Amino acid sequence: MIDNIEFIEEVKQRPGIWNYKSEEYSSKVARSMLWEQICEKFVDDFAQKSVGQKFEAVLQFQRKWKSLRDSYSRYRFKIKKAKTSGEFASPKLYTYAPYLTFLSTLKGEKTNSSSENSDIEATVEETRKRKPPPAKTKLKKLSKQMRKNETSPISDPEHDEDKLFLLSLLSDFKKVSDDLKLDAKVEIMEIIKKYKQSSMGQSFVYVETCKQSQSDYDYTDM
Repeated sequence: MIDNIEFIEEVKQRPGIWNYKSEEYSSKVARSMLWEQICEKFVDDFAQKSVGQKFEAVLQFQRKWKSLRDSYSRYRFKIKKAKTSGEFASPKLYTYAPYLTFLSTLKGEKTNSSSENSDIEATVEETRKRKPPPAKTKLKKLSKQMRKNETSPISDPEHDEDKLFLLSLLSDFKKVSDDLKLDAKVEIMEIIKKYKQSSMGQSFVYVETCKQSQSDYDYTDM
């Protein structure tokens, strides 16, 4: 778990993240590099992670910083309100207020907040672009491809209808007890042999018929 005090100290050492007067602050590229430096401090093997994983890590720390900074701003606003209204009791001390006092020297916090929101939005957008498509999108693409295959000539032996039919019998065949499987195999082979012979017989009859027709045709022409 990340230590918030240590995290705040790392941010403090990089004014380009929080000080709008800094030259680095005006450059999104420079701010992104500063956030990556912070990630390297807290995320193991950050340099070896994929681009998408890096963006996810940066986004996590950007949101953490915004949460801490917003809480501190609300705390300061309550103190100011209590002073101007003359309230006797001061608001409860914000846990990390003593570590965020370096922000009190800045003016124009709205500008800082806008920049932080911009950083987060930019990181979210980059992360979204690098995420794999949703399962629903993948399913649509797969269905489209399957429909395309259905209308295309099948040359892949994996799509051989005879092979697929025989494979469909596999689960039922496995349910046959071992002592009966041999008999089942013999009967299946006998059935295949029977229809092979029938097919050969039909081919022979067809050939003989063609020969006879050709002979009749030749005789007629004589």
